[in-house]
Amino acid sequence: MSLDQLYLLPPDQQEAILNGPALTPPPGVVPNLENPPNDNVLCIAIITFLLFLATSAFALSIYVKLFYVKKVYLEDYLAFAGFGLYIGQIYCGLNLVAHYGLFVHQWDIRVKDLAGILYMVHIGSEFYAVCIVLLKSAIILEWIRIFVPRVTRGRFFWSCHALLWTNVLFYTAIIIAGNATCQPYAKLWDKTLPGTCSNNNAFDVATATYNFLSDFLILLLPQQVIWRLQLKTTKRFGVAVVFAIGISACAAAAYRLYASIGFLTREDEIYGVADLVLGTEAEIVCAILVFCVPMFPKAFVNTKDPFRLLTSIFSRSKRVTSTSAAIAHQESQTQEDKTVQLKDSQQSAENVGGGVSNHNAFGLTHPHTHGVDFPQMSIIRTTQISIDVESGSGYCRSAGHDSPGATIDRIDRVDCVAYIGCIGVKTEDFG
Repeated sequence: MSLDQLYLLPPDQQEAILNGPALTPPPGVVPNLENPPNDNVLCIAIITFLLFLATSAFALSIYVKLFYVKKVYLEDYLAFAGFGLYIGQIYCGLNLVAHYGLFVHQWDIRVKDLAGILYMVHIGSEFYAVCIVLLKSAIILEWIRIFVPRVTRGRFFWSCHALLWTNVLFYTAIIIAGNATCQPYAKLWDKTLPGTCSNNNAFDVATATYNFLSDFLILLLPQQVIWRLQLKTTKRFGVAVVFAIGISACAAAAYRLYASIGFLTREDEIYGVADLVLGTEAEIVCAILVFCVPMFPKAFVNTKDPFRLLTSIFSRSKRVTSTSAAIAHQESQTQEDKTVQLKDSQQSAENVGGGVSNHNAFGLTHPHTHGVDFPQMSIIRTTQISIDVESGSGYCRSAGHDSPGATIDRIDRVDCVAYIGCIGVKTEDFG
């Protein structure tokens, strides 16, 4: 007798079945319904490690976007929403660990507990489906922004958009169809309810298969562009490795496909829930890494010591405050006073370091060469240049705007000011 006919039995028989094992055990095996053996410790360790990996990558990506890129794009909002759904899926996994255990055989589970387990699996699957489509959309939009020049509509652009909208349409259809397979709706997880369910196994296998194929396509998309870049082979290889983190996503998707087939085909399906939980979480974490890793070089490009990045993060607000104070102090002085003070500082540096040396291309020296510590944002040297230029056509800059066709009669003075802590120096040609 199937469970959906349980309501036809007398109450005492229903109670006996509900408190009995959910599956007939193999010969010689005694069901352990009170304290079933499990691998909860292993599952908690894996879930915790994946959460740490995803959170660290996402936090570093946010730091880069806020303090280096200083701009947030649509894909960042999609990734943030996907990360929130990933946290929801973690809750479902930990709920299973706390109440039922993972890697538990079905004959060690009571029939009445099946509904709770399958409900968590269903909710986790819904979180997963929405989360993965958000993350994949964010990845593809990031690919477009990185590799497609503005106002360009090439083959790569249209390939990305084709895959993007195919993902959106496919996952939308799967979510709607998967939730409409049972009448009543609660029969999706409670098999004791009377009603009907169509065979939704095909939806689950199709979803897992498509996930693997789409991950593989996302991995290949940027590679064709990377290897056409005008870079040294070693640099192209390094860039390709950064974007090839998607290989891990393909591996996780393959494992999830294996777990989905096992969950649907094996008789002891509850034991396969653990593989399903870990496989989906691993795939989501890999998708988060694929999205975040391309931002990492921006954080470390000017950081020789990786541990200095942490100091930079925690001291940024302090530096901003000191910078504002330094600027206010500079504005209160006259240009003549500044020049005198700077000459004194330069002379002091020469006395300490034994003379000025190691000039860079702009005739400036790094203060640490002489053992002198300056504030984070301070003027270390100014240069006044007087240039006589014959009248002619050229351009002049006024309030940040170029005025082509202007006439330059004379440039009286150019003040070059160097600040400690600047990432780079920009120069302009006059004349």
